[in-house]
Amino acid sequence: MITVNKIDAAVDQLDWAIRLLIDHNAYIPAITLAGACDCILGGMNRQFFDELRDSLAAKYQLPPKEVSDMHINKAKNWLKHATVITPQEFEFDLKSEAIMRITLAIATLKNFDNRVTSETPRLAIWLSESKIPDAQLWADIIIGNV
Repeated sequence: MITVNKIDAAVDQLDWAIRLLIDHNAYIPAITLAGACDCILGGMNRQFFDELRDSLAAKYQLPPKEVSDMHINKAKNWLKHATVITPQEFEFDLKSEAIMRITLAIATLKNFDNRVTSETPRLAIWLSESKIPDAQLWADIIIGNV
Protein backbone atom coordinates (compact mmCIF):
# COMPACT_ATOMS: atom_id res chain seq x y z
CA MET A 1 0.00 0.00 0.00
CA ILE A 2 1.08 3.52 -0.78
CA THR A 3 -0.35 6.60 0.88
CA VAL A 4 -0.95 9.46 -1.52
CA ASN A 5 -2.23 12.93 -0.72
CA LYS A 6 -4.38 15.04 -3.02
CA ILE A 7 -1.69 17.62 -3.80
CA ASP A 8 0.88 14.98 -4.78
CA ALA A 9 -1.74 13.30 -6.97
CA ALA A 10 -2.55 16.62 -8.65
CA VAL A 11 1.14 17.37 -9.24
CA ASP A 12 1.69 13.92 -10.78
CA GLN A 13 -1.32 14.38 -13.07
CA LEU A 14 -0.03 17.79 -14.14
CA ASP A 15 3.46 16.49 -14.92
CA TRP A 16 1.98 13.68 -17.02
CA ALA A 17 -0.26 16.16 -18.84
CA ILE A 18 2.84 18.19 -19.75
CA ARG A 19 4.72 15.07 -20.92
CA LEU A 20 1.77 13.96 -23.04
CA LEU A 21 1.52 17.40 -24.64
CA ILE A 22 5.22 17.87 -25.38
CA ASP A 23 6.41 14.33 -26.05
CA HIS A 24 3.37 12.74 -27.68
CA ASN A 25 1.05 15.49 -28.99
CA ALA A 26 -1.62 13.64 -26.98
CA TYR A 27 -3.93 16.59 -26.43
CA ILE A 28 -7.05 14.83 -25.14
CA PRO A 29 -5.40 13.00 -22.22
CA ALA A 30 -3.35 16.14 -21.51
CA ILE A 31 -6.57 18.14 -21.18
CA THR A 32 -8.27 15.58 -18.96
CA LEU A 33 -5.24 15.08 -16.69
CA ALA A 34 -4.62 18.80 -16.32
CA GLY A 35 -8.35 19.24 -15.74
CA ALA A 36 -8.28 16.61 -12.99
CA CYS A 37 -5.34 18.39 -11.38
CA ASP A 38 -7.13 21.70 -11.58
CA CYS A 39 -10.32 20.20 -10.09
CA ILE A 40 -8.37 18.92 -7.08
CA LEU A 41 -6.56 22.21 -6.53
CA GLY A 42 -9.60 24.31 -7.35
CA GLY A 43 -11.62 22.36 -4.84
CA MET A 44 -9.08 23.33 -2.20
CA ASN A 45 -8.81 26.95 -3.35
CA ARG A 46 -12.01 27.93 -5.15
CA GLN A 47 -11.29 31.62 -4.65
CA PHE A 48 -8.46 31.59 -7.24
CA PHE A 49 -10.69 30.21 -9.99
CA ASP A 50 -13.56 32.52 -9.06
CA GLU A 51 -11.27 35.57 -9.23
CA LEU A 52 -9.87 34.48 -12.60
CA ARG A 53 -13.36 33.81 -14.00
CA ASP A 54 -14.70 37.12 -12.68
CA SER A 55 -11.79 39.14 -14.06
CA LEU A 56 -12.24 37.57 -17.51
CA ALA A 57 -15.99 38.14 -17.32
CA ALA A 58 -15.44 41.82 -16.53
CA LYS A 59 -12.78 42.22 -19.22
CA TYR A 60 -14.94 40.67 -21.96
CA GLN A 61 -18.28 41.85 -20.54
CA LEU A 62 -19.69 38.33 -20.26
CA PRO A 63 -21.60 36.64 -17.47
CA PRO A 64 -19.24 34.71 -15.16
CA LYS A 65 -21.10 31.42 -15.75
CA GLU A 66 -20.64 31.80 -19.51
CA VAL A 67 -16.91 32.42 -19.09
CA SER A 68 -16.64 29.29 -16.97
CA ASP A 69 -18.91 26.98 -18.97
CA MET A 70 -18.32 28.15 -22.53
CA HIS A 71 -14.67 29.19 -22.44
CA ILE A 72 -12.53 28.01 -19.53
CA ASN A 73 -14.11 24.58 -18.99
CA LYS A 74 -15.83 23.79 -22.28
CA ALA A 75 -13.32 21.29 -23.71
CA LYS A 76 -12.56 19.70 -20.34
CA ASN A 77 -16.23 19.22 -19.55
CA TRP A 78 -17.11 17.92 -23.01
CA LEU A 79 -14.31 15.35 -22.79
CA LYS A 80 -15.31 14.27 -19.25
CA HIS A 81 -19.10 14.11 -19.44
CA ALA A 82 -21.74 12.64 -21.72
CA THR A 83 -25.49 12.92 -21.60
CA VAL A 84 -28.21 12.34 -24.15
CA ILE A 85 -28.11 16.07 -24.97
CA THR A 86 -24.30 16.32 -25.23
CA PRO A 87 -23.24 16.68 -28.86
CA GLN A 88 -21.44 13.52 -30.01
CA GLU A 89 -18.92 15.58 -31.95
CA PHE A 90 -17.43 18.95 -31.22
CA GLU A 91 -14.74 21.03 -32.92
CA PHE A 92 -11.88 22.22 -30.72
CA ASP A 93 -8.35 23.48 -31.22
CA LEU A 94 -7.13 20.65 -29.00
CA LYS A 95 -3.52 21.84 -28.83
CA SER A 96 -4.55 25.30 -27.64
CA GLU A 97 -7.07 23.80 -25.21
CA ALA A 98 -4.36 21.53 -23.77
CA ILE A 99 -1.95 24.45 -23.35
CA MET A 100 -4.63 26.59 -21.72
CA ARG A 101 -5.77 23.83 -19.36
CA ILE A 102 -2.19 22.98 -18.34
CA THR A 103 -1.32 26.64 -17.84
CA LEU A 104 -4.41 27.13 -15.69
CA ALA A 105 -3.46 24.11 -13.56
CA ILE A 106 0.10 25.43 -13.17
CA ALA A 107 -1.20 28.85 -12.11
CA THR A 108 -3.64 27.24 -9.67
CA LEU A 109 -0.86 25.13 -8.14
CA LYS A 110 1.46 28.14 -7.83
CA ASN A 111 -1.34 30.11 -6.22
CA PHE A 112 -2.15 27.25 -3.85
CA ASP A 113 1.31 26.67 -2.35
CA ASN A 114 3.86 28.31 -4.67
CA ARG A 115 4.94 24.90 -5.96
CA VAL A 116 6.29 24.23 -9.44
CA THR A 117 6.20 20.72 -10.89
CA SER A 118 9.29 19.04 -12.31
CA GLU A 119 7.97 19.38 -15.89
CA THR A 120 6.86 23.02 -15.66
CA PRO A 121 10.25 24.55 -16.64
CA ARG A 122 10.42 22.25 -19.68
CA LEU A 123 6.95 23.39 -20.75
CA ALA A 124 7.95 27.05 -20.41
CA ILE A 125 11.00 26.45 -22.63
CA TRP A 126 8.96 24.43 -25.13
CA LEU A 127 6.39 27.21 -25.37
CA SER A 128 8.96 30.01 -25.68
CA GLU A 129 10.67 28.13 -28.54
CA SER A 130 7.45 27.21 -30.34
CA LYS A 131 5.63 29.05 -33.08
CA ILE A 132 2.26 28.52 -31.41
CA PRO A 133 0.07 31.66 -31.35
CA ASP A 134 0.17 33.22 -27.87
CA ALA A 135 2.84 30.74 -26.78
CA GLN A 136 5.04 33.46 -25.31
CA LEU A 137 2.10 34.74 -23.27
CA TRP A 138 1.52 31.20 -21.91
CA ALA A 139 5.25 30.85 -21.15
CA ASP A 140 5.26 34.21 -19.35
CA ILE A 141 2.25 33.15 -17.26
CA ILE A 142 4.03 29.93 -16.31
CA ILE A 143 7.25 31.60 -15.24
CA GLY A 144 5.39 34.39 -13.48
CA ASN A 145 6.07 37.35 -15.76
CA VAL A 146 2.33 38.12 -16.05
